[in-house]
Amino acid sequence: MTNDLNFTPVRRLGKHVRTRQVSPVELAETFLHRLSSLGPRYNAVVTLTDDLALQQARQAEKEIASGNY
Repeated sequence: MTNDLNFTPVRRLGKHVRTRQVSPVELAETFLHRLSSLGPRYNAVVTLTDDLALQQARQAEKEIASGNY
């Protein structure tokens, strides 16, 4: 599903997260990888904050697991 995530509309990604078909961490990792590999080619990213993005994704995952979506 990872390659498909890159081109999935945000509303559908939200549904996938809500139904636990994909995790916030998986989404973060997918898009961080894409940004790190393609960002320099297109001069699209000034600063990539991998650690912060993954930390926030893990926090979101915990909140969703506890019923707070």
